[in-house]
Amino acid sequence: MSAVPSAIPLTMFLVLTGYYLLKTAREIFILSEGGAEVKSYSSAGQALLLLLIVPPIARSRRASTARNWCSG
Repeated sequence: MSAVPSAIPLTMFLVLTGYYLLKTAREIFILSEGGAEVKSYSSAGQALLLLLIVPPIARSRRASTARNWCSG
């Protein structure tokens, strides 16, 4: 059995924990420097960036998963 399935929950935990910590720190800096308006614009920018980044990553993951299944 592969170690990959057991690494997936650990990876997800680390990613989500890092996001939680960075989001908290980012909000403190944004609110201290620019206020609520800058926070709104930065959230909108982050959403647009994710809309551009996620689809290519999903396509590449689907392609790599298909290759892994075919190679057995």
